Amino acid sequence: MNVKVHTPKSLKMGSGMATLKQFLLSLVATTISIVLTFGTAAWLDGKKKEEARREMVMMILYDLASSIERAEQCDSMLREGFKMQLAVAENPKLLNENPFLFVKSSPYINYTETVERIFSTNIETINTLDNVLFAENVSDIYRLRRQYK
Repeated sequence: MNVKVHTPKSLKMGSGMATLKQFLLSLVATTISIVLTFGTAAWLDGKKKEEARREMVMMILYDLASSIERAEQCDSMLREGFKMQLAVAENPKLLNENPFLFVKSSPYINYTETVERIFSTNIETINTLDNVLFAENVSDIYRLRRQYK
């Protein structure tokens, strides 16, 4: 079986047009390949960074929410103790009847400081968050939390 392939005159050997066409096609193919390779890598890196940012923000917000919950519990204990102080001021005999009346109204607050340490000691955290205002606000909240403690 003999198959003859017809080649246009512009692509036959010795034609300058064939070499130019092949060069342009390989240039276009190489350019597309580079764009796809580096574009995909950049897109995947962006997705990973966005996921890391989201996880970090969620971790910080969860830590702050639990801190607020603990502070609310301590504040309710302080209010209860204040009410007992008013009751003892009105009736001092209550203190004679129960000298340990105020023991239950002395709150003790204890925060887990792991997230705060991660946030405060690692400069890469601020780079990951990519929002200086958010980082400053979180730092202020952690400072206020230490003062409250």
